[in-house]
Amino acid sequence: MENRFRWAVLVVFVISVLGWFYWFQYRPADIRKDCTASSRERAQQHGKEQGGLKNDLYNPQTQQGMYRECLQQNGLNIYIDDA
Repeated sequence: MENRFRWAVLVVFVISVLGWFYWFQYRPADIRKDCTASSRERAQQHGKEQGGLKNDLYNPQTQQGMYRECLQQNGLNIYIDDA
């Protein structure tokens, strides 16, 4: 009986650690990666529509604003720095 309890505690601990890793490490990194790609695409599209920029150039401030907006929409607003 005591052996089952130890295994149950171990399983709960491992699941908790994996859940913590997913929520605080993997998920934010994945959201940042997706936001970087989507904000770059949106900024390029915005640049083409607004000024007819060539060679997929875009305004970095536009891309940064879109990146921050994406982070906020995905729940990472606490990770935004004002630097």
